[in-house]
Amino acid sequence: MSLADTAWRKLFTPETEEVAQKPKAKPTENFPVEWKDKWKVWAEAEKQLQENNGEKNLKERLGSQHVGEATKVQIRTAVAAYAEAAFEIYSNFESANKQVPGNDTKIKGELLTALYGGTTGYDSSGENGKLYTGTKGGYAAVCGHGSSHDPTATLAATFACVCGVAQGKTATHPCHKDTTTEPQWEAGGIVTTANWKKVRIACPVIKNEPVTAARIEAALDSAKAAIYVQATDAYIGPYDSTGCNGDTNGAYVKIATAAGDSKLADEKVKWIAKLSAVAMQLRSRSEYNQKATVTTEKLTKLTNQDEAHAKLSKLIPSVPTPSNTASGDKNSEAKKAQKNCETIQTAAAWKEAKLTCEWKGPDDKDGKHCKLNATAEEQPTQTGEAGKTQTSSGIKYKQQKKYTENCKWGDSKRKGSSFLVNNKIGSEYGCYFL
Repeated sequence: MSLADTAWRKLFTPETEEVAQKPKAKPTENFPVEWKDKWKVWAEAEKQLQENNGEKNLKERLGSQHVGEATKVQIRTAVAAYAEAAFEIYSNFESANKQVPGNDTKIKGELLTALYGGTTGYDSSGENGKLYTGTKGGYAAVCGHGSSHDPTATLAATFACVCGVAQGKTATHPCHKDTTTEPQWEAGGIVTTANWKKVRIACPVIKNEPVTAARIEAALDSAKAAIYVQATDAYIGPYDSTGCNGDTNGAYVKIATAAGDSKLADEKVKWIAKLSAVAMQLRSRSEYNQKATVTTEKLTKLTNQDEAHAKLSKLIPSVPTPSNTASGDKNSEAKKAQKNCETIQTAAAWKEAKLTCEWKGPDDKDGKHCKLNATAEEQPTQTGEAGKTQTSSGIKYKQQKKYTENCKWGDSKRKGSSFLVNNKIGSEYGCYFL
């Protein structure tokens, strides 16, 4: 962009919004269609050049601050080729990746929501509608048989059903050997935020490693393997035919109509679907980042080649200004001949010089009637028949006449046939039709 024509660059002068500058908006009309796809890139480039001495710093880094306009013109074609190649690479990446994956904050938020119903971790306040669906209730209401609630809305609520107990149950921990740690629900609600650690103690200690699609998918496979199906229902936790109340009966989650053909329907367990979506986003982002890395490497290579070319610009010799000596001499000779003709003021004198002069007046009238004969000034280029000199225009006429005769241009012999097919003539004998 720094090598572009100054007048053209002004089309992309950044706009001012309050105190900040923004790239020039693309016009809606009256601009070349071929500029449509590149306008955004050009406008952003011009903005960066004008910000914080961007152009000055760039030229100093490349050592091109003293390069003249003539040299710029010489290197502009090569630099433009690099820019065009870079734009094609960038455009191909953009068109193939129109949907940009979410960032860490977005994906982390969706992960925590699948686990706890919110982005701040486990919190029992506002539990219904967040940790589980349905009205606020105790263990039997949320986890029991035929429940109108759905504890699979979050993994935390499901885990609280499997590894927690009803409010009156003591000296019991369904998932841990330490029975003195009592993971009790409230009488009319889920395990409190303060007591969540008593449920969580059943989970193994894990290393603090990055969350990846592979780790989530492996955990989901383990979780689904622990869900068993009976008829059309699915159960998470040790099944008890007498019921599920987290007290005298079993502690588990029943998911009605969650199976078909003795197979679990994953979508019936909501946190499975939510965590699968998170894993898919992480995998998509990993693939996107890999493609972006390859694209960046290609663009970096082109940029380095481009800058190396620009750095060598100071070694390019200046282009000399074209000389007009030849045309100047020709004009000078013509003026001299014209002056000589104008000195002749009688028809008799003109007849002696009529090859180069032309008499514009009557033969019997003296005066300034003699002018330069422009036709005679043409340089002979070929000697024709009987030694007569022919000008280039004369040769062209005779050639055209000759070609016309040979090709029967306009002749009836050409009608109804194709010259190119029926007349096998070498290219050196081809005819001019213009």
